[in-house]
Amino acid sequence: MKLIISEIPEEGLDLSLDNLSLISKAVSIISPVKGELRIDKVGAEVLIKGHTLTEIELTCSRCLNNFKKEVNLDISITYHPLSELKGDEVYELHDYEMEVDFYSGDEIDIDNLIEEEIILSIPMKPLCSEECKGLCPKCGADLNITSCGCSNQVIDERFGMLKKLLKKGE
Repeated sequence: MKLIISEIPEEGLDLSLDNLSLISKAVSIISPVKGELRIDKVGAEVLIKGHTLTEIELTCSRCLNNFKKEVNLDISITYHPLSELKGDEVYELHDYEMEVDFYSGDEIDIDNLIEEEIILSIPMKPLCSEECKGLCPKCGADLNITSCGCSNQVIDERFGMLKKLLKKGE
């Protein structure tokens, strides 16, 4: 969905997202995006605030099973014209600028904005549940489903030779 900046009325624009289908290469979005966005234009700046809701599919970092996660996003971003960067090739964002983006031309892609926000909401290590036991490091069994007969005793490899000496001394 493209937002034409020159067509934003002076009093702003309320945009209702009903069943917005997004296709992303980075994350599996499995349900349409729903929500409300408020778009205001102040001079050359475009302010977008709102809330969206969708569902994504992730892979658990412990047990490697796929699971669904509901994503509730509060969006608050200010777009500035790219010309404000004054030709700087490198621009360092400060903490107070993390909700700032830039646009060029006369349009902003709302789909890209929502996709970026969804990707940023994904945890570094997604878990299907906090109680997930993961996989056995020896046999690979899913410890959420079954318990394996592997020994959980961890022996420091540096003391492995001592263990061999003890066995010889018996």
